[in-house]
Amino acid sequence: LIAGADLKMAQMDRANLTGASLEGADLQGATFTNARLDEAYLRRAKIDIHTLKGLEGASLRAASFDKEQVKQAASFGMTDLEKRIRRGAMRTNASHREGKEICVGDTIEFGRYPQEHKTATGLFIPETLRWRVLHVDREKGRALVITEKLIDCVKYHDVFEDITWEYCTLRRWMNTVFIREAFTTEELSQISWVWNENEDNHWNGRSVDGGNATQDRVFALSIKEAQDYFKNRMDRRAAVTSYAEERDSYKSDKYKTMGGSASGWWWLRSPGSYSNDAAYVRTYGDVHDYGHYVVHSGASVRPALWLNL
Repeated sequence: LIAGADLKMAQMDRANLTGASLEGADLQGATFTNARLDEAYLRRAKIDIHTLKGLEGASLRAASFDKEQVKQAASFGMTDLEKRIRRGAMRTNASHREGKEICVGDTIEFGRYPQEHKTATGLFIPETLRWRVLHVDREKGRALVITEKLIDCVKYHDVFEDITWEYCTLRRWMNTVFIREAFTTEELSQISWVWNENEDNHWNGRSVDGGNATQDRVFALSIKEAQDYFKNRMDRRAAVTSYAEERDSYKSDKYKTMGGSASGWWWLRSPGSYSNDAAYVRTYGDVHDYGHYVVHSGASVRPALWLNL
């Protein structure tokens, strides 16, 4: 099933729709008796009382609804269904929203990753990740967030060669290794897939190819995004976690974050001055569009993603 589909009066009884995307679909009059809608995405889908009645016997574990759909269930007096939707479909939303409207500059907690503390045997313990809100898209019901700290040390690419974001090691790592380790299945259902434009770097009168647009869940910011979403150099500085430092992330005691921690430098997804370079944010906090060799081993990663509200 695809987003925006016309499913009026459709009979989905006993269907397995686990993980289905039904965003914006017309579901008026459709029935889902005993269907499986675990982790399905139904935000902004058109529903009516017949749809809601059809959902009463469906499995809705971690399914994603929006506020208006919950209100519809309540307005029809469907108390049990309303509770199920709130409990099963909106539980993780509540955990990071705490009932408040998210705004730019807020910090939210989402996912877990090794950061500061170790076990007695010296292994790092996964800890709650803190994310900074860079932008809120009210129309689409999502927010662009980035980790507060630099959480790991990963090369932009494993081989010294001409490369774009589409094919680099860092993109593959973020969308496979990182998401598997950092997020539960339920949390993954809250992360939007997004098409990222990868603009060329017009450095010193020369155009360096940024590559094709890519569909990502997790990504590094572009040069333009790093310039637009932060107030100044100080605002871009970020501390390096102990885990990242142990994995060879560089940090500078010369340049401090607003919290007084030593600042590190972090990759952007845009190319640098040549196709075997990638742009980055320096420890000083300025955006370095000249870039560094893609195989440089001292750079940190600062993942970003669009989180459904």
